Amino acid sequence: MVNWFLENRAQGALFVVLTAVVYLVEISALLVVPFESRADGGNITTGGDGLWWAIVTMTTVGYGDQFPVTWEGRVIGVIVMLLGVGLVGTLSGYLANSFLAPRKTAEAAPGGESGAHAQLVELRRLLGEQDSTNEALRQRLDEIERLPEFAAAAHSDR
Repeated sequence: MVNWFLENRAQGALFVVLTAVVYLVEISALLVVPFESRADGGNITTGGDGLWWAIVTMTTVGYGDQFPVTWEGRVIGVIVMLLGVGLVGTLSGYLANSFLAPRKTAEAAPGGESGAHAQLVELRRLLGEQDSTNEALRQRLDEIERLPEFAAAAHSDR
């Protein structure tokens, strides 16, 4: 699980943010109802009202049909609003990144592998080709050095 988060940081951050949002909406709805339902002029009186208010506030829509009238409810509202702005910013950044980032393509190797393993297989294949080419060059160099004109030059250098 930890490896997945490290390899997929953007998706991991999105997962954490969305999980936190679900908890925040539920907790803020549960916290605001006791304060507002007892207040004179309070319009958030049921769990459904609290849930609706929390979602509308978090998404920064704010219809105005339900709003906190107590200072405790307003403090909860400020927290929900600030975290809602953070949520919108995080989601916007994630979507922008997914649209603008270059696509990841997994090149398949002959055995059908993909990803890092496919790259490793391809590198080994290229190294094998390079070794073959180097051996052919060494053989050709040996042939050239055995030619009479090079053999005489080699003896005169000594």
